Amino acid sequence: MRIPDFVLLLVLTVPAMGQESFVVPKAFATKNAASTSDFPFTYTNYVRYQQAIDVATMGNKVRILDGLSFRPRRWPTQQNSPFVVTLSIRLSLSANAVNQLDGTYGNNVKGKQVEVWRGPVYFHTPSQNSPTEFATTIWFAKSYVYLATDPLLIDIVPLDKCAGGGNGRGSDYDRTSTGMGAVLGKNKAGCGMPTTGGFRAAGGFVIKFFSRLVMPHGRGCPGSNGVPVIASSGGGPARGNMNFKIDLLNGAKKSVAALTLGFTRAAPYPIKLPAAPDCWLWNDIIVLTGAAIDATGKASVRLPLPNIAVLADKALFVQWAVHDRTANGLGWTASAGGIVAIR
Repeated sequence: MRIPDFVLLLVLTVPAMGQESFVVPKAFATKNAASTSDFPFTYTNYVRYQQAIDVATMGNKVRILDGLSFRPRRWPTQQNSPFVVTLSIRLSLSANAVNQLDGTYGNNVKGKQVEVWRGPVYFHTPSQNSPTEFATTIWFAKSYVYLATDPLLIDIVPLDKCAGGGNGRGSDYDRTSTGMGAVLGKNKAGCGMPTTGGFRAAGGFVIKFFSRLVMPHGRGCPGSNGVPVIASSGGGPARGNMNFKIDLLNGAKKSVAALTLGFTRAAPYPIKLPAAPDCWLWNDIIVLTGAAIDATGKASVRLPLPNIAVLADKALFVQWAVHDRTANGLGWTASAGGIVAIR
């Protein structure tokens, strides 16, 4: 029996994939797009949004997707961070070209949809220090393998109790890209997820995708060597990887840092740190370990991940705190939070 081409492609390509993050459209990796949108994120369970991203914009290659992040742009100053909304996010291939999406949502789905997330999503205020930061990060309950045969289709449905929508918050949105398209609409009959009646729009949200690495969320606060950055190395966060590491970049040179590890980022987190402008604690602290920072501002802590079933598809939450005596009144700065999605 002949093995289908897509199976061969998957077998040959996926094992060779490494850790990566990438932004679509690529042109907005380090700059903001011209527009913002809050639909469907600030609405409840009577709206639906689909966004298709073509193969070229996805990089023309097979990818393992473990999470995604949106870039906050517009936020009423009187509103506190974070804004929480319950979402269902499903991924599939698109049956239609990005500029030919159908107003009947099901007609855009090719093959099986995979629900990669169902639960609360935390939308954070835009960073004053890093306005191009992707702060609203969602880790997937299961990895999604994008085969690069057709456009990627992202299907987003709010699940909160039916009510009004629109509150002035907005995420980075590109309305000019020919490599993306969207279809969106409300249920004219009242509450409940729409199945028809969507209208087509050009472009879509600027999105950062993650594969096999720690996923930053929220934001860090500046110190003597810039804003501390949380990163990872030593392979992906897979069970059995005893060499996985959580890294610090841009720490105060030749100082010390503490890595926090916890199991939740839910309320009451984030907690604002005293006497440290725009510094936040993003997760609970179950484990705290120290590390020396070298002369370039780097530090690292190994986080072994044993091959045990209880870790499958679980998430850990990590954050660096950096001793930086002159940075603020507290004498400490902090990185953004980090999500470790274990596979």
